[in-house]
Amino acid sequence: MERSPAEVRFLKDLHRHIFNIKIWFEIHHNDRDLEFFIMKKKVDQAINALYINHQYSLYEVWSCEMIAQDLLEFFDPEFTITKIEVNEDWENWILFE
Repeated sequence: MERSPAEVRFLKDLHRHIFNIKIWFEIHHNDRDLEFFIMKKKVDQAINALYINHQYSLYEVWSCEMIAQDLLEFFDPEFTITKIEVNEDWENWILFE
């Protein structure tokens, strides 16, 4: 099954993207409820667990939406994500709220 419309059929060929991720976590107070450095490390660990350590092949990741959904599921129920943004090459992004 082809996922890409005919106008962008080239997307089915091997190509690279630089994915950028922003995650907004729910906090409950203003005194370092979540430490930024620790949360960044947790996001890096999630990416490694999901993609680098081969739960998926990097070539199976088809969209920003799929990455956002994977990260939402990875952090649930330990943390509440209020918003997540994933973009490729600083354009073509998805925002889940």
